Amino acid sequence: MEKVFSTRYICTDHNGDVDFRSYQGSIQPGRSLVLPDNDTILLAGGFPELSPETSFPLSPTLQLQAELTDLSDSELFSVADAELQRYQSIQYNSYQIDADPRICVIGTTAAELDAFVDIYGGILDIHALPLRGSNPDYPAVTEIVIEEAEHSCRIRYRKRASLNRELCTYCGACGEACPEKCISPHLHIDYSHCTFCKECEKACRNDALDVHGVEEIILHVPALIFLGEAELELPEKADCVYHEKQLPEFFKTLSSAEIKEVVCHNNSICQYSGRLEIGCSRCVDSCLYQALSRQKKGIVIDHSLCRECGTCIASCPTGAMQNGYFNDEALWRYLRKLDIDPGRDLIIGEEQELHLLWWQNGRGRSNKAFYLEYSMIEALSYFHLLLFFASGFRRIILLQDAAKQHPEMKKANKVVSSLFGRDFAHCLPVEEYDAAMHETDLSHPLKALLDVSAFINRRALFSALFHHLIGEADKELETETISNDFPAVSCDTAGCTQCLACLNECTTGALLADEKSMSLTYTAGLCVGCGICVRICPEGVLSLSGMKGVGEEYFSRKVLSQGDPAICKKCGKIFGTRKSLDRVLQILSSRESVNVEHFEYCETCRVIQLFEAEKT
Repeated sequence: MEKVFSTRYICTDHNGDVDFRSYQGSIQPGRSLVLPDNDTILLAGGFPELSPETSFPLSPTLQLQAELTDLSDSELFSVADAELQRYQSIQYNSYQIDADPRICVIGTTAAELDAFVDIYGGILDIHALPLRGSNPDYPAVTEIVIEEAEHSCRIRYRKRASLNRELCTYCGACGEACPEKCISPHLHIDYSHCTFCKECEKACRNDALDVHGVEEIILHVPALIFLGEAELELPEKADCVYHEKQLPEFFKTLSSAEIKEVVCHNNSICQYSGRLEIGCSRCVDSCLYQALSRQKKGIVIDHSLCRECGTCIASCPTGAMQNGYFNDEALWRYLRKLDIDPGRDLIIGEEQELHLLWWQNGRGRSNKAFYLEYSMIEALSYFHLLLFFASGFRRIILLQDAAKQHPEMKKANKVVSSLFGRDFAHCLPVEEYDAAMHETDLSHPLKALLDVSAFINRRALFSALFHHLIGEADKELETETISNDFPAVSCDTAGCTQCLACLNECTTGALLADEKSMSLTYTAGLCVGCGICVRICPEGVLSLSGMKGVGEEYFSRKVLSQGDPAICKKCGKIFGTRKSLDRVLQILSSRESVNVEHFEYCETCRVIQLFEAEKT
């Protein structure tokens, strides 16, 4: 029996005007959703997995609001409008990777290789290497080294190359001279019988033979297969190496695949310095699939290994790691566009869970809830969960196995418990959802909701969020268990020369130079505790610690170090700080050949002084 359901959709008519309409009809799994409307449909409530290949975007979020909540028409329209904006903001690269049939096969004997080539030679491009024996169809190998390479095996081997075919005249003298008769008419040398007596070399009039000659080969292939008992030393990471009994597993990899770069990385706001090989790398440490690596150019994602679990996104303190389906800025815009009364429960789930919840609950249920479809739930950090809380949702339910105990949810609950005395986030399977929704109502403890007018990046929004929550609670936040997220840099002012080297790698804006006051300033709320500034400080005057209690002052900018200006002796221009200049003069004065007097002038007057000194 077909399920009769109602949905809402947003469209434009022939005049280009936006309209919000209702539809009631039937639906069957696997069929596209067809609406009786000649106008352009921009978005409708529905489930992509239920109605594939529908010509317009389907929103599970809108579908559940329309059928399972008591939202008014104007509130539902704000949901549809926010969902449309969300779908339009989805941004990631995708491309197709074709199957690569090239492999290297290593066998103990030529007979093993012959059997493999006979069976698979028609479907695979095989480079065969025997460990023992001699056969005209395969190279005579003296040494094989297997090395780790990106997406492939790098195989270095040395093969015997005794004959120079360009010099050979095929006179047959070598075969006649060989006492072991190991040179065949096909000019193959059977090294299993060769005694390297060099009689063949002596008989060759054109110097075409060198029985000790070898050639080094470097081979790059996607996979390496060992046959039978063949074994060689392998590198630590050898994902592309298979043994004969693993052939079914290998053949599973021989298919074309679509690569979606949904997990994105923005190196410009990342606090890992590939150049210095120091800094934050929480994302790399959190990845269970070795899809992230530290390289000279920064953090690099291997999208062929990425499982889109989202843990790297949740662990990133700066927002350099993002979810291409729903990035931080898109989420901030989404919450600002929603026009619904605060105090609702927020139920977050992936499409499959929300589809099941909708299907089991029937139609027309009314409750104080808001349902949000969110791909990659593990990408939600405690910052995201608290952002929902500060935007007016009184409680959050993550539709997933409670045994998982989302680690970021625990951190979010610690913050709310510290400030407002209760938990607010829970993990529940769909089967336990009904019971949870009948629990006693909770009022929202915030008198005013978070209102940030401009999005800069995750860390700036993080700072504004916690500033707001602490202000609403009117108390300090106890951060003992999450102190790593609330670091503080301090400076030994007396030893600071204000060289400003610490600014070079700070992408969050936590450290800034104020030219007017000749000061180095610091905002702890923007700092992620990467420690780069401490490591690169030439004077060693910076230190980093975690805060156990955080108040409103934590988010205000303060002066770390301040100095007097260095004033040009000629034109009076300020060209730095006196402390920094004195430090430079101290270093240069130890060198007899350097005239330090020129450094008392600005860069323009210094050049003039140098030219005048040359004339005299």
